Amino acid sequence: MVQLQPRTSVGLNTGRPSRIREDTLRSLNELGKEYRVTFSEQMLFMNPGAWEEDVENSKAKGVRQFETQGYRVVAMIDNEPDNLTAVADADETGEILLLHADTVFESKRAALPAGTAGGTEYDLTELITEKDLPQRVQFVWHGLNDEANIRQFLASDIHWAEFDVRRAPDGTLILRHDSFEKTPLMEDEEFILIGDMLTRLEKFDRCVKLDLEEGGEVIDRILDLVSERRFPASRLWLNGNIDVLGEEGFRRLADRLPGAIVQGPIDFLAPLIAVLPEQGKHVIDMLSDWGMNRFSVNWDLPKLTELLDHMDQWRLEINIYGIPDLASFLQAVLLQPRSITSDFNFPQWHYYGRGSGEDAHRYEYGLRPD
Repeated sequence: MVQLQPRTSVGLNTGRPSRIREDTLRSLNELGKEYRVTFSEQMLFMNPGAWEEDVENSKAKGVRQFETQGYRVVAMIDNEPDNLTAVADADETGEILLLHADTVFESKRAALPAGTAGGTEYDLTELITEKDLPQRVQFVWHGLNDEANIRQFLASDIHWAEFDVRRAPDGTLILRHDSFEKTPLMEDEEFILIGDMLTRLEKFDRCVKLDLEEGGEVIDRILDLVSERRFPASRLWLNGNIDVLGEEGFRRLADRLPGAIVQGPIDFLAPLIAVLPEQGKHVIDMLSDWGMNRFSVNWDLPKLTELLDHMDQWRLEINIYGIPDLASFLQAVLLQPRSITSDFNFPQWHYYGRGSGEDAHRYEYGLRPD
């Protein structure tokens, strides 16, 4: 996550002997696969001596080596107090932040240099703001079905807003995630019309993602609303489940809105792609023929990285949804999908997204969820 910061790199300074450099890099890159992180020769400094030989001085040499390469070393994490002391002694400017990983160590805790910060875990999310996020990834604020959520979105730097589209009992198209069977109409519940929201978002120069909770005539009515307002297809994104929209629904969306993003979730395909990727690709090709040009997967999906690797090889765009918190969000960013959809309930960034479903409605009307 630190590497999301502009002009920032992470170097590895280890006491392991350099004779096992190749094995070390292989192991590191195997571990990094889950996060699509790779470790390079340049960013790895190893002890030129033998195992456990003069490790303290080796760590200090590593810092100087990175400085010689043109890097400004701003922080050093180590579990051994003696290693941090050696780095502190070698730090002529006194600007390196020393971080003690308070796990298992051999040297005495009393040897920690003055000003060293220690702990069993570090919250790196505090170092990253939304302004540091990569431009290539599109970020979508999920569940904007109530006014409080919408106001938060409009005050943010996020460009894509996701709304759930349903028919109200009187037939109008409104913003609502849950069906009226699941969450009955509440007393004094106020509906936000999707047509009004399209007009509002266009004035704010924002992009719109519509999650179609119903198919059939709803598809045609959405297409008519978009056409009436001349909402640019390049700023429009349509999403729906395959069992809701079906082949005909996806084809209608793609045919009427060339240039728009047309997306469906493919979590059900993940096991097939993992075991028989060629067979999974046949299904993906079929969905692409229907008009899908982006495919959505849940953050909790097993072997998500492997699925992303296959989709990258096939040059297909992926959206990740279901991000529970900021730490997971930043991990998802490291995977470099085309887009990420989240509730943006990130207090660290002063975002308090409320989600899209029943709980959000209960809070809106002064009720706590069960």
